[in-house]
Amino acid sequence: MVQPIVTVHNDTSAAPFTIQLNGKNYNTWLKMMLLNVSGQGKRGYLNGKVAQVEEDAPGFDSWCIEDSIFKGWLIKTMEPDLVELFLDIPTAKDVWESIPYMYYDATD
Repeated sequence: MVQPIVTVHNDTSAAPFTIQLNGKNYNTWLKMMLLNVSGQGKRGYLNGKVAQVEEDAPGFDSWCIEDSIFKGWLIKTMEPDLVELFLDIPTAKDVWESIPYMYYDATD
């Protein structure tokens, strides 16, 4: 019996899902974001395990591109009135760490 080939599609160009953070659905949004980012193998950009590269070091451009993709995912999955609150935060990790301060309610 021939086993089918399974291809993992890593589409880092698009937001991972259609749920938008609105201030009332943080727990659901968080679980969906973790599921999708983990599925891409990129959770390190949110938890800091993929450390920021110094601007003059080799690899900075690659790190910046990847980090921007995941910061974009976070921003794209927010309702428009929340975007401005997080847009100027420098990295995906910084955005990720800022969100629970505003929306985590400890009831879940």
